Amino acid sequence: FADLARGPTEGTGSYRDTDDERPALSQTLTRASTLSEFVNEQLGTTALTARQREIAEDILGNLDDDGYFRPSRLDVTGGTEAARRQLLRQAESAGIEVQETRGGLSLFWLTDDEMATWEELAHGRGCKVESYYAISTRAMAVLHDVPETEVRTVLELVKTLDPQGIASRDVRECLLTQVLVRYPDEKRLHKLIDRHLPDIEARNHQAIRKDLRVQPEELQRLLEVLATLEPRPGREFVGESARYITPDVHVIKVGDEYT
Repeated sequence: FADLARGPTEGTGSYRDTDDERPALSQTLTRASTLSEFVNEQLGTTALTARQREIAEDILGNLDDDGYFRPSRLDVTGGTEAARRQLLRQAESAGIEVQETRGGLSLFWLTDDEMATWEELAHGRGCKVESYYAISTRAMAVLHDVPETEVRTVLELVKTLDPQGIASRDVRECLLTQVLVRYPDEKRLHKLIDRHLPDIEARNHQAIRKDLRVQPEELQRLLEVLATLEPRPGREFVGESARYITPDVHVIKVGDEYT
């Protein structure tokens, strides 16, 4: 499994629309359909308002080939800890989603103008920044003249539709979405995905076993379950022109064991 080795804006774009009449989902088992069409038909069964439906369609139009809805992101590193803590408090006060990382911060869902503002603020405090421009729920809220919370509500609804894991921001969220539905009581599996995808990539099984407090046999079982999940829920809908990417993380079977 892999969080794809590319920037969050690569591969995004609208899916094709067609005027052809299309049968119901139950009649399309042998007929190709775009991901947008497949999910749009499911939207017809929801209780969305007309404006919320437009927001949902915008979200679908900005999914990448893997089915992810990748956020804009500003990574802040360097500088002093005091400077980063001040930026953290400012972002939280501004209602911006922010996460602390090892040695830095990540700010999510910024508009292009906000990205420029926060780049300047970070540089002014002696920090380094790396910017990933993509669609922003904040920009979408401005476009549709609604609070950002309404865009987030629609996004969460889209995530409940098939294929499971659709509109996730990354592979971690995609896999967690699937296991919470399919294996709600597998707490160790949840923790494995939440904390240890880099360790799976590095085959650092010792660190995983120590944290999860499991024997090798139990870890192998968890990896077998993990291997049944779909890290790219949109790939079955892409055509021959799809661009394939080398994964960062693999779960492969060698003999009777998964590594």
